[in-house]
Amino acid sequence: MKTDYNFIQKPKHLLVALFFIPIGTCLFAQNPSLAPETIDSAYWRIQKNTYRINLSFPVVTVGDIPEGTGILTGMYEWSIKRNFSLVSKLGINTYNDPYEKILTKYAYQALASVEQRYYFNFKRRIRMAKPILNNSGTYFGFEGRFLSTLYKSPNEESFNTPTDGMKLFYNIGHQVQKNKYFLNYHFGFEIPFQSVTTGIGIGWVF
Repeated sequence: MKTDYNFIQKPKHLLVALFFIPIGTCLFAQNPSLAPETIDSAYWRIQKNTYRINLSFPVVTVGDIPEGTGILTGMYEWSIKRNFSLVSKLGINTYNDPYEKILTKYAYQALASVEQRYYFNFKRRIRMAKPILNNSGTYFGFEGRFLSTLYKSPNEESFNTPTDGMKLFYNIGHQVQKNKYFLNYHFGFEIPFQSVTTGIGIGWVF
């Protein structure tokens, strides 16, 4: 069943505008000046290359199309500059049969993505004595995501899942690392606006 999104076509421009207004406010707001040595010493805690394994659980669906039951990915984050990084993911997205009371039937879909991130609250976290270890902070991201053809057995026709192919998302998220543990949560919308993406993830940092 294909979800009809015609009812959101007119308000979508307003939604996009409302999403970008706080972005501009955050990017161009004046922050109190900090001593360069304070900032520099804190930024030394960000590694150039970070490798993670992440298991995330989508928490929102659009209509009757689920984003997935669980998404297991390997992550690589490359810190380009102080506030910018490039994140790549490769993994498996799983779906359970929504008509089964017990999770006995699953379908699988390969997932690959690349996301450009901008972390906008590092200075604030430093002032509040919060860690920014390995890009621990809040970010805006532009993500390109590729989904493969769904793998399922012939008798599992009740699965209703996103279409395969390339999708673009604009995200806002937060991540934090403590010791070797990693927590991330995010919210975003597809460009053009057809669906949302959101989830909570936990993981391990190498």
